[in-house]
Amino acid sequence: MPQITHSQRLFYSHVFAEDFHSDINNEVIHIIEGRIKLTFESGLEFSGGKNDTLFIPHGVSHRDIFESSKVLEAFHIVFSWDLADQLFAEAKPNCVKYLPEHAQNEIKLLFDMIRTDNRPINSMLASA
Repeated sequence: MPQITHSQRLFYSHVFAEDFHSDINNEVIHIIEGRIKLTFESGLEFSGGKNDTLFIPHGVSHRDIFESSKVLEAFHIVFSWDLADQLFAEAKPNCVKYLPEHAQNEIKLLFDMIRTDNRPINSMLASA
């Protein structure tokens, strides 16, 4: 099972757009408000807007670019998982966009529930 190491509702700072950065863990970004363009050092780019979910594999250098005049609010989850490398080998960071609408709606609902629940996230997921 994935182990969530950090989760928070985040108002992005432009420091994330200035330089490439990476995390030792995997990241999930669920956009609440605004638009983002993830630019990877490899040259790949993935964009997302309200209710989109993007994944960033551990160790992958990227920049989080968004309009300076607009707010970028997202629910950000950092996690480790033994099967993450296998998942990311088969799925692009914006793969959720290509799921059927009902599956996208279920993911959005899950993020809405997590965002409004005050319990620690690992205990909440264990009870689901």
